[in-house]
Amino acid sequence: MPARTLHSFYLAAFCGLLLICVPCMAAAQVVGTVSKVQKQAQVGSTPAASGTPVNMNDVVTTGEGARLQITFRDETSLTLGENARIVVDRYVYNPASSTGVLSLNASLGAFRFATGKISEMTNKQVTVTTPAATLGVRGTEFWSGIVPGYDTYGVLLISSTGKVDVRNPAGGVTLSKQGEGTDIPPSLKADQPPSPPEIWTADKMAAALSTTQFGFALLTPNLLPAALLAAAIIAVIQDDDDDKRDLVSPN
Repeated sequence: MPARTLHSFYLAAFCGLLLICVPCMAAAQVVGTVSKVQKQAQVGSTPAASGTPVNMNDVVTTGEGARLQITFRDETSLTLGENARIVVDRYVYNPASSTGVLSLNASLGAFRFATGKISEMTNKQVTVTTPAATLGVRGTEFWSGIVPGYDTYGVLLISSTGKVDVRNPAGGVTLSKQGEGTDIPPSLKADQPPSPPEIWTADKMAAALSTTQFGFALLTPNLLPAALLAAAIIAVIQDDDDDKRDLVSPN
């Protein structure tokens, strides 16, 4: 084979290899790690343990009574409850260009989410797609999922800073006050808009947050005294605000 032809052959082969490998490398981009796990959970096909890397496009799942917490590279925190499924569709954290993008698809289960340094970027977009609504997150912490004992899908704002826009094809609302929540009645047609924002009761807040609380997997929230639930939820909110006050800033 002539040298020029051989050179062209190798060049074409190399380019073809790049076309195959570059998407694979992008898909395997590490965006965070598992920081805490309770009972059975998986990252892709790998059993989850503390320190397990989480890549872009990984399917993260939890089993019965399980909890799993992911800490992203910018210190954003995501905690999954039992029987949950979530995919990191996109993650960009580039302080040099002040750009931050995070897109999650939470198709099953309850989760708790707190934005980290990504909220400090000039160009930022954080969205979570759920079965009931699309959530636009603006530098805050919130909970989302089915509220035990209430038979409705809910979104609860935990932090005193930032906002969460909750929207589906039937309408939308914005949560802007600590303890404020919205409910979306289950509907296959998505014809029910989110309810007007209102401060949830202590019982309802505690029932919701217990679904993502480590160590609560075997407890039934409705069986706990209301006073204990109220004290627990207030303590959780205050502690979390103190821990993240220097990481989260409102838009």
